Amino acid sequence: MGKKGLMEFANEMKAAVKLKTNKEVEIVKSRKTNGCTLTGLSITTDNDIISTAIYLDNMYEEYQNGMDREQIVTDIIRMYEENRDVQGWDVSDLGDYETVAPLIRAALVNYGENVEMLKGMPHRKFLDLAVVYSIEVELPGTDRKAGNINIQNACMELWGVSEADLYGQAMRNMEHEAMVMDLCEKLGDLLPGDGLQTQEPHIKMLVLTNKKMWHGAAMVLQTETLDNACIQMQTERLVIIPSSIHETILIPHGEDDMHGIAEMINEVNRDYVDITEVLSGHPYIYDKGTKTVSMADGT
Repeated sequence: MGKKGLMEFANEMKAAVKLKTNKEVEIVKSRKTNGCTLTGLSITTDNDIISTAIYLDNMYEEYQNGMDREQIVTDIIRMYEENRDVQGWDVSDLGDYETVAPLIRAALVNYGENVEMLKGMPHRKFLDLAVVYSIEVELPGTDRKAGNINIQNACMELWGVSEADLYGQAMRNMEHEAMVMDLCEKLGDLLPGDGLQTQEPHIKMLVLTNKKMWHGAAMVLQTETLDNACIQMQTERLVIIPSSIHETILIPHGEDDMHGIAEMINEVNRDYVDITEVLSGHPYIYDKGTKTVSMADGT
């Protein structure tokens, strides 16, 4: 049914949710990373200042596949109720930089795919990527990040800080948040029997992310973490393979075929990674001696 069908569906959901919740409900379009735009419902919270967006694109697909309309309405309201703790976060705290500062984190996105989005956000180029910033909002009693508020240019003006201030604060906040896992051992644990065990030692492959495994690719900005990975793998240089915006894979640098690695990355991006979570289509190199990340030659 195309876009017209999606908007008709959105209007039906808007009317049904408004009737059942007695809240103000509006249809919104939200620009996501890598040029994606999602359609959602913006529902006001109890304080009528903060609103939450519940995206309808996946629900629309389920509706087309036969899911009951009333069940979808029930699911939307359930999602709204489950997020009340986040919605109830005191919006006045946003004006106090001292309160917000410990919650600031950095993320990496593809620069070329997000030029328009970046115009309204404080950011810095990092090779062909961009460092952006957000405020983490967590649900009480969980260790998973429930959501984040992207920091816009207007926030810097309100707080009287610079992009350099945000970068420094984010790096301090992320200093002890790296999580490094041996990919082969992790896969071996998930497989029955001997898993991936062979008579030959496996090639060391480390997954680098953060403790919440959310926007963990930004941990490549932490040179101390990359140095420790070099020590662990007994190498002076690493190949950094961008799995997604959430994690990277590290392998020792050798006589690797960088063009072949780039082809593999693009195949995985195309077949397995959500388009909004794609970071890059080629590998990078970390040099322990110079403490620098660079784009790999031959890609």
